[in-house]
Amino acid sequence: MRIPIESLKIKALAVLEDAGARVGRQPVEPDPGLRLALAFLYAVSDRDRALFDEFWRAVIDQPVGPSPEALRAQQATVPPLNGIYRAVGIVQTPEIITAIARHRRRQAERRV
Repeated sequence: MRIPIESLKIKALAVLEDAGARVGRQPVEPDPGLRLALAFLYAVSDRDRALFDEFWRAVIDQPVGPSPEALRAQQATVPPLNGIYRAVGIVQTPEIITAIARHRRRQAERRV
């Protein structure tokens, strides 16, 4: 059985959402899952790589803890992530947001 491409996009976007949510709270490691999600989304996108590089820089090696720098780092993830949604043709509807949140919850439960 083949997995629909839209479902794979949702799963990859959930990985990016998770990384973006961790910025400022805990270090985001350049793990294989994050790398694969970015590479896959770039491969199915209609944009140049700069948007994906911007997200990578926004999540990797950022300050952690309650500080203005950490807050700015977290906020810096939003524009490139929104651009990635557009680049892969996913509109952030309530249904999509719910599907991504559900996937993130399942992934968090598996980590515990």
